[in-house]
Amino acid sequence: MQSYREFLESKIVVKMRAGMSVSDGELNPSNFPHQNAAIKWAAGIGNALLALSFGLGKTRIQCELAKIIHERTGKKFLVICPLGVKYQFQQEDGPVLGMEWRYVTCDQDIADEGQKTKDEGGTPYLITNYERVRDGDITPAAHDFGGVSLDEGSVIHSFGSKTTQEFKRLLKSIPYKFVATATPAPNEYREIIYYADFLGIKDTGQILTRWFKRNPDKAGDLQINPNHEKEFWLWVSSWALFLYKPSDLGFSDEGYELPKLRVEWHRIKVDQTRAFDQKDKYGQHRLLLDAAGGVTEASAETRETVGDRLEEVKRIIEQDQEQPPSGSPQIAAGERGDLGGENAKHWIVWHHRESERVALEKGLPEAVTVYGSQEIDEREQRIMDFAHGKIRILATKPVIAGSGCNFQYHCHSNIFMGVDYKFKDFIQAIHRTYRFQQEQEVEVHIVYTESQDAVVEALRTKWEQHDRLVERMREIIRTYQLSSNA
Repeated sequence: MQSYREFLESKIVVKMRAGMSVSDGELNPSNFPHQNAAIKWAAGIGNALLALSFGLGKTRIQCELAKIIHERTGKKFLVICPLGVKYQFQQEDGPVLGMEWRYVTCDQDIADEGQKTKDEGGTPYLITNYERVRDGDITPAAHDFGGVSLDEGSVIHSFGSKTTQEFKRLLKSIPYKFVATATPAPNEYREIIYYADFLGIKDTGQILTRWFKRNPDKAGDLQINPNHEKEFWLWVSSWALFLYKPSDLGFSDEGYELPKLRVEWHRIKVDQTRAFDQKDKYGQHRLLLDAAGGVTEASAETRETVGDRLEEVKRIIEQDQEQPPSGSPQIAAGERGDLGGENAKHWIVWHHRESERVALEKGLPEAVTVYGSQEIDEREQRIMDFAHGKIRILATKPVIAGSGCNFQYHCHSNIFMGVDYKFKDFIQAIHRTYRFQQEQEVEVHIVYTESQDAVVEALRTKWEQHDRLVERMREIIRTYQLSSNA
């Protein structure tokens, strides 16, 4: 049997790395050790997913990869990012690394930049927003890019499956491709499969055939074959780096300890007599209101309770200004002042529906709102102003500002004006403030009605499952590190 096993092992074909070798001496000395490890690993692969936890330096890593690829190939590098993120490249990591990132809005901007020499102010490092590519303002295939990176790549999924496939087509000809995103939930199989397909690692059909099976009870549900689960994650770890703390790669966690997280659930009673006027799909009258009963019920509850939830949002903000919560010594003295004072506490209010946004604008006029129908430049400016502490209260949806934005420097207080089943959007939004380099205790206030109890229970369950699966992925990284042994 042993000789037969050796015979089989001799038939194994190991995919050779298609990237380039990088030494420590080529990298900026201000980088952290885990960042250098990630840079060298990604450059060596050539096409990789960089799934690093919030605040570990994805921007710095992408900048270094862009510099390496430009210096080796002589070609331009493009970063595609969410709204409100470009300043991290242009004003933070770029200048430290001696790089100038130029924001481009259309193909003509790219062409004009290509005609400039370095002495004339030209730069090979270009950055744009997802919307510019999605709407056809920029056609990457028309330009000779050496590499591209999707910053906060999970954003692309909010555009729908048709757009994700269009991105794959538009960027297919670019030789070096990276996706940088906060660590996706390990059970978000469709997201991970898309990244593998986009990066050219393996075709979606091959992945589904090899590791997944149909759920006979639910159409479209993706279930991994239990017998192949470990093999699947070992394969993923060969082209994707899931990094939660530097210590996962054997480095020190100094400076990378998360602050305390305080979660408060605010349950609001509702008028249950409204249930008597509702019927289920069988024509039976309801005894109790239940937002989990279906789309119609969820919409009705959102509409009927928006006023009560808004009042709770206002109460939380006003009460918190009057008296600091007990057990919160991390909150800086002088941060609390009068409701609109210069040193007043900053808040971000997350909501899901346009009706909630309209209610906030009327009932909480101090809040600056960001929404989809605004001009792109206006949306981005408001998000950047809040990130820089120029706006005290920002109100927006997780799908708009829940990815990529760094709000930890001026804000540590979140309010969710309601709940839904989209756990991924929820956890991403929390990590806009709950991330490394946050110096205050982070508050998360979740406002919901008793008719949404089932939704809240599902959200709690997904949160617990997320934590368990994250630990499983960490164990794989700790075991195999950044080698091809897996």
